Amino acid sequence: MITYIRVHDWSASRVGPREAWPTVLHSTLAVMLPSRFPMILYWGPDRICFYNDAFAAFLKLLGKHPAALGERAEAVWGESWSLILPQIEHVERGEGATWLEDQCIPVLQSGQLRDTFWTSSYSPVSDESGKPAGVLVTCLETTAQVVTRKTMKDTDERLEFALESARLGTWDFHPVTQIVTWDNRTRELFGFPKDEIIPFEHVLNFIAPEDHPLVKTAIDRALDPAIGERLNIQFRTLGAEDGKVRWVHSIGQAHFKDGTPYRFSGIVLDLTDRITAEQDLQASERRMLNMVLEAPVATAIYIGEEMVIQLANETMLNLWGKDASAIGKTVDQALPELDGQPFMALLQNVYRTGVAYRASEDRCDLVVDGQLQTFYFNFTYKPLTDSNGQVYGIMNMAVDVTEQVMIRKKIELSETRQKLAIEAAGLGTFDWDMIKPEFTFSQRLAQMFGYTETVNLEHISFSGLIHPDDRQIRLDAHAEAIRTGRLFYEARFVWLDQSVHWIRLNGKVLYTEEGKPSRMYGTTMDITDQKNLADWLEKQVEERTLTLQQRNEELKRSEERYHKMVDEVQDYAILLLNREGIIQNWNQGAERIKGYSEAEIVGKSIRVFYRPEDREKGLPERLIDEALREGRATHEGWRLRKNGSEFWGNTVITALHDEQGSIIGFSKVTRDLTEKKLAEDQLWQYSRDLELQNKELEQFAYIASHDLQEPLRKIQTFSGLLRESLDQPELVDRYLGKIDSSAQRMSTLIREVLNYSRLTMQEERFVPVDLNAILQAVLVDLELLVEQKGAEIQAETLPTIDGVPLQLGQLFYNLISNSLKFTEKRPMIRISARILTPGDLAGFAGLKPTQTYVELRFEDNGIGFEPHFAQQIFVIFQRLNTSKRYGGTGIGLALCKKIVDNHQGQILAQSEPGQGAVFLVQLPCSRQAGSESNRHLQ
Repeated sequence: MITYIRVHDWSASRVGPREAWPTVLHSTLAVMLPSRFPMILYWGPDRICFYNDAFAAFLKLLGKHPAALGERAEAVWGESWSLILPQIEHVERGEGATWLEDQCIPVLQSGQLRDTFWTSSYSPVSDESGKPAGVLVTCLETTAQVVTRKTMKDTDERLEFALESARLGTWDFHPVTQIVTWDNRTRELFGFPKDEIIPFEHVLNFIAPEDHPLVKTAIDRALDPAIGERLNIQFRTLGAEDGKVRWVHSIGQAHFKDGTPYRFSGIVLDLTDRITAEQDLQASERRMLNMVLEAPVATAIYIGEEMVIQLANETMLNLWGKDASAIGKTVDQALPELDGQPFMALLQNVYRTGVAYRASEDRCDLVVDGQLQTFYFNFTYKPLTDSNGQVYGIMNMAVDVTEQVMIRKKIELSETRQKLAIEAAGLGTFDWDMIKPEFTFSQRLAQMFGYTETVNLEHISFSGLIHPDDRQIRLDAHAEAIRTGRLFYEARFVWLDQSVHWIRLNGKVLYTEEGKPSRMYGTTMDITDQKNLADWLEKQVEERTLTLQQRNEELKRSEERYHKMVDEVQDYAILLLNREGIIQNWNQGAERIKGYSEAEIVGKSIRVFYRPEDREKGLPERLIDEALREGRATHEGWRLRKNGSEFWGNTVITALHDEQGSIIGFSKVTRDLTEKKLAEDQLWQYSRDLELQNKELEQFAYIASHDLQEPLRKIQTFSGLLRESLDQPELVDRYLGKIDSSAQRMSTLIREVLNYSRLTMQEERFVPVDLNAILQAVLVDLELLVEQKGAEIQAETLPTIDGVPLQLGQLFYNLISNSLKFTEKRPMIRISARILTPGDLAGFAGLKPTQTYVELRFEDNGIGFEPHFAQQIFVIFQRLNTSKRYGGTGIGLALCKKIVDNHQGQILAQSEPGQGAVFLVQLPCSRQAGSESNRHLQ
């Protein structure tokens, strides 16, 4: 480009002849032209284009080089000028440099408009008066990275879809740490408890003894670097919880580094369920994606053979994980971790020979955030020479491409796992371009449809085989897929040899930007054997039903023997009642379940078995009336034993008739289902907790994406301002203060989020807790703040309840500190407690009527809030006031709600603006004897 600039006729442009160019233009071109990174300079009011060789290569692809040299920018970038102009005008107005990542720039190439992606920096080039005379653009094309990320996303979706369709389980074993990660499906297949950790050395205990040699040998061979055999075995498991025997097929592969296995992962398929019946298999894979986004153009200058760091911009310092104190030191002093790595030798060689060095995706280990970490860089070492041609320094320019390298490796691993999953499941695959149209398919899919040769097969070759009676099923499924994006149906297909086969199809539909379906891909599975098995089972059920009907006739003939047997029944309470519900007789099962002897109970009403509230509602009489009308009445509910304890009973009252059909009394059969009831209640509670946690996770992920990024955006903004103000100490101190404040806020946010997540995950032991002691401990912690505010805190005597001391202390601390914080006058805080009455409990939907609750009342005279925010304030990161006026992270009240939820209570807020706030915390007094489920078991 130097030659092009020299021979170009500049006299016809407003730039004028080169001899008249200002010094700043010469200096800018001297730095720009030898750079290996693409750069372009827009000079003067006409924005005349200058660019280096790296940028010329791109313009040459567009057919715009060398014509663009000396041309007005608007004429060069006609097709994308509307995107570039705002950035140039921003700099020309003196508003500072701009930075854009992965910006889409449409360009004309070979007569066609195509999208390219660029990360660019627009910086002012100031004249002697300090005003912008030109705009220097340093850029890097990131089209390949953007396309790579999209490819990875598509690959991950295919893998997830394949695992979901195949219903596989996954496992991952780290031989060094001996840690095994099981997904829920694999735990289910081995019968492991969901939350229990099973050490790897104990896994053989849950495999059938006769299969031990097979499994152990296969694992040893897979982990032996000299063999490295792929794991592919079938064996039986013995359920750790249920003792059930299951046949499973496990496939896996060990990965080695320096002759040592560092990872052993694979999949497992339940063969038992495939043979006996269709079973829902779930495969889930959790991926974590950590991307380090660094500035693509980092620059540093090293002077002398000692490699003294004379200049390093903020981007380079960030790559190194160092601050400005590194400037002035030698490279090996500032970066001692480079010892043993090739970079110092490379620098010395460039300095001695004067030959530049360029590297692509080279690995570099740097200490960042106090830890030695691995990164990958594209970088150049360019010698700097004086007027005599002697090398006096080196310019180092680098771009962090760690993300690109890791993504490529991730894609390679994902594709390998996807291929392994599909191969293990025996699935067929297809990909249908609905626009062209083109239809591609796997060999396995062709075999499922009866083809041995795949030449000249098209979409109609497969869809045309559908059974005439199932065509509407296919049409309906395709219509649903176009509407929802998901394809699923099962249908019969008739091979060319007229044999009929059942096929299950799972698929996904992709759409154009206009919302039209453009592509459908998915999997197929031959389920003929499963369907045949289902038909056989249905016939077996019909035959068994007929047999049962015949036996029922026999049972009727044995009625007399049945009545003689009733007295000996132990698991059911069987009573004979007269028309008024008075007990006439009593069997041994009734005595065992209800606790009364026959002498104690005969002649009494069945009302004695019902709780007072049920008797007040007339439940016993309603059941007798129903049996009179309908001939039968059933009911489930809590019943009373002789000793006053309760049990959950299933009761059936049946009317008894004489020969004329008149009702002469009733039989009453009761079964104790307490254990079943408690199990169902516990399952419901687990489901409710899981639903709440899922909602909290969605809410947390959405809001945290903003709150955690806000201090980062401030740090980036003030870092840019700091680079432009290095010669103004007052501004430097101010901007450093802003950066430090944002960093402290982010640290506080991370610490608060960690506390919140620990509350969600941990399970602590409940013990009796004296709330007076908790309050006094919190007041000691807040003593300085109370004294500073001149606060007056009044507290009544508080009760002792069952709880987690640490969590209750956090609850008191957050509520009291909020009252001290959100006030504009001397704080007045009152804390009181009362036991809720049954009438009180009826007004709160979230409290159990059989539990005893204490209500803690925290009342202050603070700024208050609008009543419609009474629920929002307990949502994580939700703040009603700005952090500049009142400190905090928006997590404190969310922690309070989580603590109260952990204690199976509820927290409410009442307030009006300027009228203070009242927080009502309602907690169970006892977690043992007071809980309904345990009380019924006493």
